[in-house]
Amino acid sequence: MSTARGSRGCVGGGSYGGLCAGLAMRCVGADAHVYERSAQPSRIGGGIVVQPEFAEYLEAFGYARLEVVAVPTHERRFLARDGSVKSVAPDSSF
Repeated sequence: MSTARGSRGCVGGGSYGGLCAGLAMRCVGADAHVYERSAQPSRIGGGIVVQPEFAEYLEAFGYARLEVVAVPTHERRFLARDGSVKSVAPDSSF
């Protein structure tokens, strides 16, 4: 594997994709920084489902604890194309 030691880079957007991109850059030796415009997680907006293995991966590298970057859910809402709620189901992962 080649290294990027001495290289610098930044990632715009602290989504899970952005975090993984920054982590990958650091894993090969680059000085990488991830920037997010939101100051803190919000309860408003579309959710991203995170599997436990992915949360463990981020925690293993010391970049994110699940309770800091995630908002727990107790139900799942399925939306229609126009954004209206089609149906609601309890979240069975708890």
